[in-house]
Amino acid sequence: VSFMLDITLRSAAVAIAITARLFYGGMEYDQSEEHFTRHPLHYR
Repeated sequence: VSFMLDITLRSAAVAIAITARLFYGGMEYDQSEEHFTRHPLHYR
């Protein structure tokens, strides 16, 4: 059960990160881009 929960949480975190990148990508959020580039989720 905790294995499935871990996968669910990880998938949700990745989805949130991608959504945030797309949502803020067109705006003036250079620091956000740097943060996402250095964030571990960026490489998953």
